Amino acid sequence: MNRELQKQFFAQLFFQMEANKYSKSYIDRFRREINRALNEAEKLNYEGIEVIKQHFTMLLESPTTPVYKRSIIAAIKQYCIDKSVPNGQQKVQRSNRYSKLSSEFKAVIDHYKSFSEAHGLRKSSVYTVANSATSFFFQLQALNITRLSEITEESVLSLFLSSDGVRRNSYSLSGNVKLMFSAYNNIDSDASHKVLSFLPKVKRSRKNIQYLTDAEVSKIREALEDFSNTLTYRDRAIVILALYTGLRRCDIVSLNLASIDWVRDKIKITQQKTGIPLELPLNAVVGNAIYDYIKNERPNTGNPTLFVTKDVPYRRLQAGSIWEISRAVMEAAGIRQLPEDRKGLHIFRHRVATTLVENDVSIAVASHLLGHSSPSSTQPYLSADFVHLKGCALSIEHFPMQEGVFCYG
Repeated sequence: MNRELQKQFFAQLFFQMEANKYSKSYIDRFRREINRALNEAEKLNYEGIEVIKQHFTMLLESPTTPVYKRSIIAAIKQYCIDKSVPNGQQKVQRSNRYSKLSSEFKAVIDHYKSFSEAHGLRKSSVYTVANSATSFFFQLQALNITRLSEITEESVLSLFLSSDGVRRNSYSLSGNVKLMFSAYNNIDSDASHKVLSFLPKVKRSRKNIQYLTDAEVSKIREALEDFSNTLTYRDRAIVILALYTGLRRCDIVSLNLASIDWVRDKIKITQQKTGIPLELPLNAVVGNAIYDYIKNERPNTGNPTLFVTKDVPYRRLQAGSIWEISRAVMEAAGIRQLPEDRKGLHIFRHRVATTLVENDVSIAVASHLLGHSSPSSTQPYLSADFVHLKGCALSIEHFPMQEGVFCYG
């Protein structure tokens, strides 16, 4: 059974999963593992499904195979044995909460959407607020509250605090509900003021953001320059783009051939997240990586997208595939191999941000280069600006310390 027959064998699996309404992201996880197995078999001139089954058997027996992949691998192996489709636990089963809301609650959300569209707010932001509001009202309806006049301080607080005082819902839920009722104020100011006064002041918490060290960046560069490893020209170009420009993965996969201005050495895009045009300098390292990919590896296709899939039919690379590319580069570099280590492309964006501020680039300029719609969006990245954070440290030389407080060695 050659490569084409192997692909046809698994095409039936994808067809059945799509027919059974599995989520696209779940099917893509199967597709990535199967394509990896087929590529390995092709390199070694192995044919037949039995070889593919042995490949997945070895992965299951290997202690280095990540836990989050094992269920996928086991399901593929079982399909190789008896063509059984996975058990269906990952099917998309989403209930439309909005449709179950009372007419009065729907009216508040609908007004917010109309108000936001009239004021030119981003669709993604409107969706986030509306989604939080739907969750807020849906939880109130579980308490048999279906009208604004029935909302009490006790019912609102119950959504944020459990009986033992432990916080249940997030800062974002409270903030988004406040935005919605602030917009509703011109329709029913009494109801808006009442609900706004009931919302607790939830303290915003920030988790520690993992960052790339100088040593890790050196190893990544070595891996990208080492053509004896299995990294493709496409994958090298994508990670080099992220490392030197900090572009979001959604913007990288949206790049077209026309986005690269070779004459003016510019990268020109309209950002997917903000809808704002962005122009970045195209330095030699990034330009050479993209040129090498186009010249040596990119298939001759009518698709205008810069980065396309490896297999026919050639199509635009999906944002979800970028994580796997980033992980492969880190594996080649021998870094970040623990399960809790951050491996996604956003860590490169964080690196660019901290490098800019460490080199005394103003927050406004750094924010512009990163494509932020507001300079405040750059603030979280300052937590890894150790060059300037050290300047904030206070000396303790004038404060007596008992012997043994600090241990050295």
